Amino acid sequence: MAFIDTFYQLERLAHLIQRKATGSPTELAAKLEVSPRTVHNLLEQLRNWGAEIAYCRERCSYYYVQPINLCFSVIQPAEDARKITGGRKNISSFLLDAEFLRWGGASLYC
Repeated sequence: MAFIDTFYQLERLAHLIQRKATGSPTELAAKLEVSPRTVHNLLEQLRNWGAEIAYCRERCSYYYVQPINLCFSVIQPAEDARKITGGRKNISSFLLDAEFLRWGGASLYC
């Protein structure tokens, strides 16, 4: 799976968890268009970054145990900004060279 796909899936998952709108693990996999195993891996990645995530059987949704403010962005050196030409295919190679991600105020080095 390409970095950019994982990045978008993590961003979408974080948003669904924040809204408490994930549904069951099977429903969540369908929403993200991934396998249930990939859902597990994405949840594990968020947990590794410090997010406390639990599942509510009554609401049938994952939720954050502690309020958390997530911000996904890719930081690229200014001199490389001129390489962006647009389109998903072109931006993918640009993002693969990104120096690091910022997540909730913490730097995550790739």
